[in-house]
Amino acid sequence: MRTHIWNILVLTGLSLSIACPAVTGQASNRFPVNVDMKYGFIDSAGNVVISPKYSSVGGFHEGLASVVRNDKWGFIDSTGTEVVPPTYSQVTDFSDGVALVMDESGRTGYIDHRLQITMLNCIKPSPTHDFLGGEIAPPFSEGLTEIRSDNKTTYIDRSCTEVITYDGIGNGFAEGLAAVCSNDGKCGYIDHSGVQTIPLKFDAAERFFGGLALVKFADGWGYINRSGRFVVQPQFGSSSREFNEGLAAVEVDGKMGFINVAGEFIIPARYSAAWDFSEEIAGVQLLPVKKVVDGRTENISGYELIFIDHSGAQSIAGNFIPAIPVGFSGGLAAITIWTGIGYINHKGHLVWPRP
Repeated sequence: MRTHIWNILVLTGLSLSIACPAVTGQASNRFPVNVDMKYGFIDSAGNVVISPKYSSVGGFHEGLASVVRNDKWGFIDSTGTEVVPPTYSQVTDFSDGVALVMDESGRTGYIDHRLQITMLNCIKPSPTHDFLGGEIAPPFSEGLTEIRSDNKTTYIDRSCTEVITYDGIGNGFAEGLAAVCSNDGKCGYIDHSGVQTIPLKFDAAERFFGGLALVKFADGWGYINRSGRFVVQPQFGSSSREFNEGLAAVEVDGKMGFINVAGEFIIPARYSAAWDFSEEIAGVQLLPVKKVVDGRTENISGYELIFIDHSGAQSIAGNFIPAIPVGFSGGLAAITIWTGIGYINHKGHLVWPRP
């Protein structure tokens, strides 16, 4: 199955984050950079505002970013102040007002925005190496987090009360619903009371975003509303994405384009890859240009990254090498450059490293 059931993205290190549209893990004007193998942050003008001194960092979420010093995780605020000194063996990014942490003994707890720690005794201690394997709960979402064991998912609240027990695999809540899959592989949605509001009839199911969810049914991916009815029939490939700014990147015959919520193509499927619209711009990857050389078909160009607007016109001059994730956030987008990762602004000007 694709990542629809957990939607966990490993960021720069071992910090975890629920995958989000466009660029994940950046505050409105804080962007991680690497200088001589140490990580710090710049602002949207390319000024270093948090000195590179960490061996790894996560992105800013809810005003705080996870950082690593001496192989331990902690949190800094947007000024670079270590509001939670690096003392933990693992952490998640802040979500729903809290961040999960694990101490050296494997005990799990969470830190809130008052920086108070609450231990979650209902989550059994587990070795550090199990953290990325799903043995520890993912971040809270809509007041709940989920624990999987023996093909069962238990949703708990912050007081360690078991709110929902589901016989199968459950995802986090979004817009009042959580995608769940039975142990025989069929997926649907439950509400906060554990009631099955959308039947288990899909082969895969993503989270709800903007009132719609991407699901797989039969041989294609389509979009359903909160009633479980298809608003865009299942007909697209597995690289299709959720709606952002009224458009969704969808795959047809190995090519990517953009549709509106009526299922109409606004930008034809003519790219090898496409990412979400954010700040009215989307990154797309060009198809390769082929040429027959000595009887062999070779790619002579293509796969370059360009940025387009809602009409499909190229909005920034020049082609770039793709970086993941691709998209604008806080006025900048990450691109690949000769030294690693750089950032451009909406005019396509390189703000980091400074020209």
